[in-house]
Amino acid sequence: MDNLEKYSNGICLIGEENLKIYIFSNKLPSNLITKEEEIFSKNLKERKKKEFIHSRYYARYTISKIFKKSINTIPLNSPPGKPPILPKEFGFLSFSHCVDALVVAWSKNKIGVDVERIDRKINPKLITKKIFTEKEMFFFSKIHKIEEKISAFLEYWVIKESLIKRERGSIFRNINNWEWDYNSSSALNLSNSQNQKVKKINFHNWVIGIAN
Repeated sequence: MDNLEKYSNGICLIGEENLKIYIFSNKLPSNLITKEEEIFSKNLKERKKKEFIHSRYYARYTISKIFKKSINTIPLNSPPGKPPILPKEFGFLSFSHCVDALVVAWSKNKIGVDVERIDRKINPKLITKKIFTEKEMFFFSKIHKIEEKISAFLEYWVIKESLIKRERGSIFRNINNWEWDYNSSSALNLSNSQNQKVKKINFHNWVIGIAN
């Protein structure tokens, strides 16, 4: 983590040459950039519309700062509900929002990111084999305090979600294909025995998962 550079009223969490992670408050002002995004936004309900405009604006803003280009010239293709796509020379982008923050992740390599508030209400009954592997379920069985179980659930969730986003898979079909040892720097894809680097960031009120 760098010196928590102030970044357009947001914060740079990682500022490496090939990996940059930024977090922005959802209260920051944002604007529509393209006519296409204006058309997309008209078909969204109010909350989704705000999230859509905010995330696409700060995704474009981030790329504009990295490449020192005007925000209006950033060739981002990101319809609602679709992963963001940039031309090859611009690298790879992922973003995630929760109720009060947006995280934008950029890398020269494929990347996925997910963010959750640490106080998000979670039903412990979600800790099931639909989401977790046998090994992970054993890990949870050794945690007896509900608060600790929920905290661990959120950390596992952002890691697994980031892995799925990186692979552009489905949360419903692919989530228990991945196995992660708590606090490990890599996760195992059980379907092909491949390891993937991951990183967890606990920052103030949020937990962030990164697969890159």
